[in-house]
Amino acid sequence: MKIRTKITGMAMLLVLLTAISIFGVALYQKKILARNVGTEVEQFVRSETKRVAQDVYFMCRAIEESLDQMITQGLKVAMELAVRRGHLAFDDTVSFTWQAVNQFSGESHQVALPKVRYNGHWLGYNTDFAMPTPLVDEVSELQGVTCTVFQRINETGDMLRVATTVPNLDGSRAIGTYIPRYNPDGSSNPVIETLLRGEVFSGRAYVVNNWYQTGYQPLWDASESRVIGALYVGKKHDSVASLRRVIQDIVIGKSGYVAAIGAKGEQRGKYLISKGGQRDGEDVFKGDDLSLKSFRSIIDKAPNLGSDQPGKAIPTLYYKYPWQNPGETQPRRKSATIAYFEPWDWVIMVTAYNDDYADIRQRMASPLAHMIEWIAWVAAVVIVLSLLIGYYVTRGIVRPLDEAVAVFDRIGQGQLNQQLNVAGQDEIGQLSRSFNQMVVNLKEVTASRDELNHEIIERKLSETKLKRYKDHLEELVAERTTELNQTNQRLQQDIMLREEAEGLLRESQQMLQLVLDYIPQYVFWKDCDSVYLGCNRNFARAAGVETPQELVGKTDYDLPWTKEEADFYRECDHRVIESETPELHIAESQLQANGKQVWIDTNKIPLRNGKGQVVGILGTYEDITERKLTEERDQQYRAFFENNCAVMLLIDPESGAIVAANSAACSFYGYSKKELSRMKISDINALPPDQVFQAMESINSGQQRCFHFCHRLANGTIRDVEVFSSPHTIRGKKLLFSIVHDITDRKKAESSLRQSEEKLREANGELEAFAYTVSHDLRTPLTVILGFAELLQKSLQDRLEEQELKGLALIYESGTKMVELMEDLLALARAGQIERPAKPVNTEEVVSDVVCGLGELTTETGVSVTVDELPALRVPRTLLAQIFHNLIGNAMRYGSKPGDIIEVGGERMGKKVRLYVRDYGPGIPEEERSRIFEVFYRGTTRKNEKGTGIGLATVQKIARTFDGRAWVEETPGGGSTFWAEIIDPPTDTPDK
Repeated sequence: MKIRTKITGMAMLLVLLTAISIFGVALYQKKILARNVGTEVEQFVRSETKRVAQDVYFMCRAIEESLDQMITQGLKVAMELAVRRGHLAFDDTVSFTWQAVNQFSGESHQVALPKVRYNGHWLGYNTDFAMPTPLVDEVSELQGVTCTVFQRINETGDMLRVATTVPNLDGSRAIGTYIPRYNPDGSSNPVIETLLRGEVFSGRAYVVNNWYQTGYQPLWDASESRVIGALYVGKKHDSVASLRRVIQDIVIGKSGYVAAIGAKGEQRGKYLISKGGQRDGEDVFKGDDLSLKSFRSIIDKAPNLGSDQPGKAIPTLYYKYPWQNPGETQPRRKSATIAYFEPWDWVIMVTAYNDDYADIRQRMASPLAHMIEWIAWVAAVVIVLSLLIGYYVTRGIVRPLDEAVAVFDRIGQGQLNQQLNVAGQDEIGQLSRSFNQMVVNLKEVTASRDELNHEIIERKLSETKLKRYKDHLEELVAERTTELNQTNQRLQQDIMLREEAEGLLRESQQMLQLVLDYIPQYVFWKDCDSVYLGCNRNFARAAGVETPQELVGKTDYDLPWTKEEADFYRECDHRVIESETPELHIAESQLQANGKQVWIDTNKIPLRNGKGQVVGILGTYEDITERKLTEERDQQYRAFFENNCAVMLLIDPESGAIVAANSAACSFYGYSKKELSRMKISDINALPPDQVFQAMESINSGQQRCFHFCHRLANGTIRDVEVFSSPHTIRGKKLLFSIVHDITDRKKAESSLRQSEEKLREANGELEAFAYTVSHDLRTPLTVILGFAELLQKSLQDRLEEQELKGLALIYESGTKMVELMEDLLALARAGQIERPAKPVNTEEVVSDVVCGLGELTTETGVSVTVDELPALRVPRTLLAQIFHNLIGNAMRYGSKPGDIIEVGGERMGKKVRLYVRDYGPGIPEEERSRIFEVFYRGTTRKNEKGTGIGLATVQKIARTFDGRAWVEETPGGGSTFWAEIIDPPTDTPDK
C-alpha cells in the first residue's frame, strides 16, 4: 500500500471514528431514554393499579362493616322478638315428620322432631312467601334481611330450617333444608362448630344456594346446658348492587378493568365480578393453555397476602402475564395488582393492558429518532470535506518521496555516485542531505571489505579443529558416566526391593494385629508350658491388663481366674499338645477381671513351627452368656406356657395360624396339639374371618388388648370367652400371645343380675308410686282434720273444758306430726331418683339458703352458725339442701344450747368430697352411733323431742346414691360431728 493511500486512509479513519462515536453515543442515549420511559410507564401502571386495588378493598371493607352492623342489629331484633318479648319453644309433645334435605349434597331423609311454637302457635310447614310465617317475616320486614329459625336434628348437631325467608332456586321458602355438621369434603362446618360451642357466629357463610353475610345466635334448652336451635339473619352478597356497578365502571388505561374472583371452596376460580358482567360465574380454571396456568398460580398466591393491619398499607401482589379474552385473535400482555379481601374470599384483580400505554412510549421515542437522522447527515458532510482536504495535503508530501525512491533503486544496483537533489527546509530536505552523506560513507566501507574476509576464513579453520577435540573428549566422558549410572541403578533397585519387603512384612504384622484386636472373639497363644506368648486386646481386657504385651510370660495362675478354672485350662492345654488334636466348642465358666462371671465357648488347636512340630497352642473363645441366659429363659417360658392352667395360644397375625397351644388349650377346645397347630384362629372364632383379622390388626397396632369373642369347641359347643392378647417377638418373628378365659358362666350371672336389677327398678318405681299415692290419699283427710281441729280450738276455746282443749291440741299436734312424717317419707323415696347435674353446684350458696330458711329456729334456740370454705360439687341442689337442712336443724334442736356455735365445712380429697356439721352439745352415746341413721330410729336421749326419725336416714340414702356414706363422730371436748362423704368425679369421667 502506497504512503498516499495510508495518509488518506488515516485521515478518513479519524473522521469516521469521530462520526461513528457521536452516532453511537446518540443511539446509546436513545436506548437508555427508551428504557427509562418504559420503566416510568410501568411504574405508573403499577402505582395506578395498586391505588385502584386498595380503593376497591376499602369499599369492600366499608360495605362489609355496614353489613355486619345490619346483621348485628338484625340478630338483636330477632332475639328481642323470639325470646324477650315472645316465647319460642322447642319442647312440644307433638312431633312433625320432616323431609330433611342437605343444602350441599341434596340428599334427603325423614326425621321426626317436636313442633316449634312461637307464642303458643306452631310455625307451620310454610314454603309459600305469599303466606306469612310468624317471627321470620317480622324480622325481614323490620330490618331488610333474611331470617331463619333452626331446630337441632340430632346429637351430631345438624340444624334444620323450620321457618325462613331464605328462598330456594324455585322461589319458595327453603324450609326443610339443613346445614350438616360436616361439609362434603369431610371438614367441620364453621357455623355448626361455633353454635355448638355456645358462641355467636358472624361472617360470610353459604346459605342454601348462595353466599351471604350472616349472623347465627345459639338457642339453649331450659337448663341452658344444650344448644337445641339457632336464630339466623343474613344479607345476600349479590344484593350489594351499588358496589358491583362501581367496580364494573372502573377503567384502567383504555381497556383495563377490575374483576373479583373466588379463591377457596366452591367459588374457587369463578368470576364473581367480571368486565361488564359478561363472564360472571365462569370458571377460569377450566382450560390447559399457558395463560390460564399463570392465572391459577396468581389466584393460589392471593390468600397468602393476609389481611390489612392497623396503620399499615393494604398488602398487594403485582404480576404480569399474557391474557386472551373471548373474541380476541391472540393474547395481550397484561399487568395486574391483586389484593385479597378475606371476609368475602374475594381476589380483587386490577388489570391494565400494556399496549394501552404504547402511545406514551411512541411520543417519547419520535424526537430521538429525528435527532439520530440529523447526526447521520452531519457526519456524511464532514466525511466528504475531509476527503477533499486530505487529497491536496497528501499530494505535496508524496511527490518528493517518489523521487527519493527512484534514487534508492539505482544505488541498490551498485551506482554509488547517485545524489538526491531535493531542496527545502522541511523534514524531506533534511532527509535528502542525510542520504547524500550516507552514500559517501558507504564508498569508504566497501574499500576495507576484502581484508576482513581473509581474517574470517582463518578463524573458521581454527574453530573446526577445536570442535573435533572437544567432541572426542565428550564421548569418553559419556561412556564412563553411563557405566556409573547403570551400577547406581542396580544398587538402588536392590535397596528399594529390600525396603518394600520390610514394609510389606510390617503391614502384614500390623494388619494381623489389627484384625486380632478388633474381631469380637478373644484370641491367645501359649507355648508348650502354657505360658502366654501373646493375645489380642479383648483377651487382655478380660485378663485385667492394659495391653497384650503385659500378658507375655504369664500363666493362668497369674490372671483373675479362679484356681479351679486355671487347673481346667492347663489340663485342656496339655491334652491338645499331647494328642496334637484340636478341641472345639468347650463350654466353660470364667471369672473376668471386672468381677463378672461369664460363660465362654473355647476352641484350642495345636500351634506348629515350620517343621511341623507342636510348639504351643492357639486358642479362641467368645462370650455366650447372653445365649445361655436366653436358652434358660426360653426353657422357663416353655415351662410356664405349657404347664399354665390358663388357656394360652400363640397366633401368627399375618396368616391367623395357631403356632402353639398349651395343654390347657387342648383340654378346653377338645383338640390335640397337632390338630390345633394345623388350624387357624378363624376356625374356632365364631366371627367372620375379616373381623378376626381386623381384631388382630388392632392388637398389632396397640389400639386394643382385651376382646370378648364366642369360640367354637371340638364338640360344636359355643362358649363366651374373654381374650387378652399382645404382640411378642419370638425367635425373630412377631406373634400374638393370647390368654383365653371362659366367661360363659359369668355372662349368665351378669344376665341374671341385670334381670334382678330390672325387677328391683320396677319394684322401686311401684314403691315410689305407692308412696305418692299414700301421701296424696292421707294428706286430703289430714288437711280436713287439722283444719277443723284448729277451727274448734279457736271457736270453742271459751266453752270447752281444759281437758277437752288438751284433746283438740293433741289431735292437731298428731296430725301435724303425721304430715311431717309423710313429707320426710316422700323426701326419702325421692332421694335416689335425681340425676347428677352437668355443672358443679355452689355449696356455700346452698348452706346460706338453708341457714336463712332456719332463721326462726335459729332465733328460738339462740345458736349461731359459722360456715368455712366448702368445695363445689356436681350434686343436685335440692339434695344438698336436704343434707344440710337435716344436719343443721338436728344440731340446733338436739345438739346445742343458747349461745353455742354450730360449725359447717368440707374438704375435697381427689374425687371424694366430705361435708361436716359440728356441734358442742351433749353428744350421742357410742352404742347408738351405728343405728342413728336407721329409718324411724330416734335414739334414747331424745325420745320426747319433736321429729320423725327419717332425716338422718335421708342423709345416708343421698350419700349412698353418690357412692358415699354418712357417719357421726364425737367432737373433741364434747358434742357430735356428722359427716357426709360423696364421690364427685371430674366432669370428663362417666357417672357410675
